Amino acid sequence: MNHIKKKHGKQSREKLRGQIAIEEDDYSKVAQIVWSYDNIFYKGIDKSSANQLIQFEKESASIFYTCLMEIRISRKRPSLKTMYKRAISK
Repeated sequence: MNHIKKKHGKQSREKLRGQIAIEEDDYSKVAQIVWSYDNIFYKGIDKSSANQLIQFEKESASIFYTCLMEIRISRKRPSLKTMYKRAISK
């Protein structure tokens, strides 16, 4: 979560990427995104950890969320690697 706060927590930085900064209450949405995703993708092997990566996407309240989960064999469950969101223009 330190990575998410550091890399995706400032609105000035995220605006340049066309995204919205992650806020504290967004972390509570991770389970909903993972359990009731709209899209899921296998993203391959992480170069630094050699763990597998799965990307979950979910649209909710005009916001498009993306969660990248890392499958850590030692913990026997997925862990949140990064998260970002963007507004959906309609």
